[in-house]
Order: sequence, then C-alpha cells, then structure tokens
Amino acid sequence: SDVYKRQALEYYQKSERIKAASLGELNPSYWLSLNHIGDVYIKTREYTKALECFHKCESITATVLQESNPDYASYLVKISQTYHHLSDHANARLYYHKLVKPVSYTHLTLPTIYSV
Repeated sequence: SDVYKRQALEYYQKSERIKAASLGELNPSYWLSLNHIGDVYIKTREYTKALECFHKCESITATVLQESNPDYASYLVKISQTYHHLSDHANARLYYHKLVKPVSYTHLTLPTIYSV
C-alpha cells in the first residue's frame, strides 16, 4: 500500500543521509540506498524523482567503477525503463544503446578475422 511505500521511502532517505555523511557518496553502500529510493519512486510512479536517483547512481558508478561493471549497466537499464515509463522513447533508446557498445576490431588483422 501507499502508506508502506511512503514509510519505506522515509527510511531509505534517512539511510542515504547517514551514509552520505559517514561514508561519503563514493561508497557502494550509499549507492544502494539511493538505488532503493529510486525503486520506491518507481513503485509510486514518481518517475522524474526516480530518474534523479538513477542518474546520480550512474554518475557515481561511472566515476568509481569502470563502465563495464554490472552495477553501472544496471543503472543504465533502470534509467532506460524509467524514460520508457515517461513515454520518452528517444532517451530510453539512448540509454539502451549505451548498454550495447560496438565491438572494436581494430586490433585484429585480416588473417585473424578470417582464421587463415
């Protein structure tokens, strides 16, 4: 019910503030709290607020981790899905495409590619 979602949101927000103050925003525990807040916003259909959370998680994980990290990819998926909920299909597509990067073959020679 909405009462439980609001209560969960309050607890997650409190957790986020404590973790930001004590651990810093670059700590994975902080991202987890922020991620949970975004998930609650999705459940309450507050998609713009969810996007703010997920974008912040994406930004932090891109800074701290490599973009090939699964945590980074999960935020791209959540951002894509949230844009889809907002009927912003252009941005949803943009973030889905960030997940699929073209493979670079510049390091391969023709005999390697064709197994000659």
